[in-house]
Amino acid sequence: MKQSEQLTSILRRVPPLHVLSGTFLSTLAGHVKVVAARKGEGLPVEEGIVVLQGRVMVTGRGRTEVGGPGTILGILSLLGVEEDVAARALDEAVVLIIGRENFRALLLSRPEEGVSLLYYLAEELQRQGGSFNRIVPPPAEEKGAPLEAVPEAAPGKEEPFYHKSFTCPFCRSNFTSVVLKSRFLRVERMDTDFCPHYAGELNALFYEAVVCPYCGFAFTEEVAEVPARFRPQVENCLKGLGNEGKDFWGRRDWDTALTAFLRVASCAAAAGVRKSLLGKVYLKIAWLYRLAGKEEEEKEYLEKARGHLRAAFEEERLGGPEAELNLLYLLGELSFRLGDRAEAARWWSLILHHPHKEAQPRILQRTRERWYELRREGEREIGKEDG
Repeated sequence: MKQSEQLTSILRRVPPLHVLSGTFLSTLAGHVKVVAARKGEGLPVEEGIVVLQGRVMVTGRGRTEVGGPGTILGILSLLGVEEDVAARALDEAVVLIIGRENFRALLLSRPEEGVSLLYYLAEELQRQGGSFNRIVPPPAEEKGAPLEAVPEAAPGKEEPFYHKSFTCPFCRSNFTSVVLKSRFLRVERMDTDFCPHYAGELNALFYEAVVCPYCGFAFTEEVAEVPARFRPQVENCLKGLGNEGKDFWGRRDWDTALTAFLRVASCAAAAGVRKSLLGKVYLKIAWLYRLAGKEEEEKEYLEKARGHLRAAFEEERLGGPEAELNLLYLLGELSFRLGDRAEAARWWSLILHHPHKEAQPRILQRTRERWYELRREGEREIGKEDG
C-alpha cells in the first residue's frame, strides 16, 4: 500500500474526518504529516494536531488539558487565532499534523465538506473550553460578568443529531459518535417485549451500538472496561471482524445499525460480559430484524436472547425484586413469541405468585394481560381440535 493510501486509511478512522469523502481525504493526505514524539518532547501547537497514539498535554494561560487518541489540538491556530500555549508528549506518542495554510486550501477546495468540518471543530472547541473551566476556575472578573443571552435556534432549523464523546472500553481511545437528541424522538407504540416504534424516520435504536474508530471494538454504554483476562480473546475477535467499510460515526441507516449491533454481540461475547447484557444485545438485534420484516432472523435472535436471559436468571445476582420481575416477564414474553406457550406460562406464573410482585405494578398488569391472551389462544386451539 502506498504511503498516501495508508494516510487516507488512517484519516478515515479519525473523527470527524470519517464523514468526509474519499476525494477530500486523499487530498488531505497529501498535506499532512505523521510525527512520532518521544516522551517529554514538545509539539508544534501553531499547527493543527490530531493525537493518534499516546497522550499529549497542552498548557498555557492557566489552562491544562491532557488528550489521548482522537483528541484534536490547535483548533484556534487552524482558524487563525494565535495562542500562547505549549504541548508535549506525556508518553511515546504519534500525532498527525496539518499546517494552517494547507487547512485553508482544503476548505476552499471542498467548501461543502469544509463547512461540516468547521461546525464540528466549533463544537469541539466549545467542549474543550467547558472542560478547561472545570479544571481551572475562571478569573474573578469573569465570574461576576453578566452572561449574554443566547439566541434560540429558528424553528425547524435545529439538527436532531449531536456528537457525543466516548472512551473505548478496550483501547481507551477518546472519540465522538453521532447520537439523537431525545426531544426529537416520539414513541408511537411499544411492542409487548418493549421494542419501541418511533414516529417519523428517526430511530434511537440505530445509534445505541458504539464502534471505536481506532481499534474497531463495538460496545453499548453499559460496558465500561474489558477485563485484562479477556483482552487476548477480544484481540482475536477484532482480527476476525476486520473492517466492514461502514461509517459508524455519522448518520446511520438500518443496515449500518444492524452491522454495528452484530459487531457489539461478537465483541461482548469475547469480552466476557454478563449473560443479561449479551441477552439484551441479542434482543435488540431481533428488534432490528423485526423492523425490516425479516421473521426468520428475528426468531433466531429472540432464541439467542432467551437463552442468555435464562442463564442470567439462573446464574446472576439480579439486584432486587424489580429486576427479577422484569426478567421473568421478558422470559415469558420471548417464549410466547417463539411459540413455547408452556414455557411462557411457567415464567409468568412465577410473577403472579411472586412475594414482591407489587414492586412492579406495570409489569404485573402486563403479565395479567398476556396471561389472559395466553389462555384465550389455548381455548381457541382446543376449539379447533373439537371442530
